[in-house]
Amino acid sequence: EVLGFLKEQIDEYIDKSYPTNPSKASEVKAYLHNHQNIQHMCYVPLHLVMITFIYDKSNEDNTPLPKTETDVYNLFTRMSLVRYYAKIGKDIVLNDLQQLPSPELAIFLSISKLAYKITAASKTSISMQDINNEFSVSDIANLGIIVVGKKEGLSGGEPILSFVHLTNQEFLAAYHLSTLPSDEQIKAIRKHIGEPHMGVVLKFFCGITKLKNPD
Repeated sequence: EVLGFLKEQIDEYIDKSYPTNPSKASEVKAYLHNHQNIQHMCYVPLHLVMITFIYDKSNEDNTPLPKTETDVYNLFTRMSLVRYYAKIGKDIVLNDLQQLPSPELAIFLSISKLAYKITAASKTSISMQDINNEFSVSDIANLGIIVVGKKEGLSGGEPILSFVHLTNQEFLAAYHLSTLPSDEQIKAIRKHIGEPHMGVVLKFFCGITKLKNPD
């Protein structure tokens, strides 16, 4: 996790993921070879796990495979939410995050706003007592895209909210930014340009919006 995977270790992980299906392993390697930006993500072990998971699920659901880093995080977030619905016995197709049913959409947007808030403050977690939120801890935790823990002594045992991975937090922060009105987006971009901890957020913002707004 500290040093990252070398190319040979990425190949080894893929081979071991499909021990009885070497042709499938070759398919995954060919896919990564044809999408160098996604292959580059795989030096982070968690990203490699995510991408092989997405590859398998995309084949099952006939979902187009991701072509960009933004696509990877968009798909992984959607698949995580679909998993939440499967756990409560509901079968849904989620082609777009805005298609989330109510009240889950409101909870998801609240989580994205929280991701933006703590990323802009250069943090990776926040105490529940430090936010004014209309949703309970269980509402927020149930969607499976945020981690609820406790840090005794640091916050009086209050729940601490954090994300599975920093890049996941940055993607959700960018998603919140993409939902803002145009003038607020421009204001936020001007504020954060040049801030190192917001660089990935702004990159994801470009990927999510595809820079459709000429401003």
